[in-house]
Amino acid sequence: MKPAEILARTVLYLTVLICFALHGVGHAFAADSPDALQSLDLGKTEESKGDWVGSVGLGFSMNKGNSDTSLVSLGGDLEKVEGSDQWRFKANGQYGESDGTKDTQDAEGEAQYRNLFAPPWYASVEVTGEHDEFADLDYRFAGTPALGYYFFDTDQLRLSLEAGPSFIVEKQGGEKEQYPAATTVERLRWQFSKNSALTQSFRAFVSLEDGEDSVIKNSLGLDVKMITNVGIGLSFEHTYDNQPAEGADRNDIALITAFKVFL
Repeated sequence: MKPAEILARTVLYLTVLICFALHGVGHAFAADSPDALQSLDLGKTEESKGDWVGSVGLGFSMNKGNSDTSLVSLGGDLEKVEGSDQWRFKANGQYGESDGTKDTQDAEGEAQYRNLFAPPWYASVEVTGEHDEFADLDYRFAGTPALGYYFFDTDQLRLSLEAGPSFIVEKQGGEKEQYPAATTVERLRWQFSKNSALTQSFRAFVSLEDGEDSVIKNSLGLDVKMITNVGIGLSFEHTYDNQPAEGADRNDIALITAFKVFL
């Protein structure tokens, strides 16, 4: 097994363990004392006033000398919760050059609406899109209606799991395809201190026409506010494509450090 695959699987296993641990701890406290979760700020979230919250991040790295490399990353996320309605938007991209030759160009985005129709159950509609020039992926768009469940849904801790059918439209390796798929998404956000938050997500889709055609995306991030609404963000992004374009690797990994402004 390649080092990249070992690292990616290790991160995946760790994040799954974190999710189960948090879920188990919450229920353990609830069993010991009805007020335990409330004292840990893991109780029901108060109804939001409907304000938009999010962040914008800019990352840049440059190396001069024996090698001449540069990489710029730009990303942002926006979320609004108002009663039973939730909106979420996310986008990011990277551009890099090595010795005057472009070697990185990718972008992806997500837009989702959720309705908490029977807490902790919710229904959602999501559209995602991505582009990766060096994976020979011109575009991949997916539309997904899903049914989801919140294990936790508070200002301090949110852990959700959702699944549903998707319709994929893509152009990869010069070939255009359209096909149905099954999609599963897990998301975690843990505000473990006033100025620090851990985020993690796992997304997988499998073609319903070809079970060997699958894509898995893992994300792990840490945001830290330094002064007022300014801070830094560290993130690990991993994509595994079981059937990449000819000449492309199955694994794509990015480690990103960014300057962030929190809205």
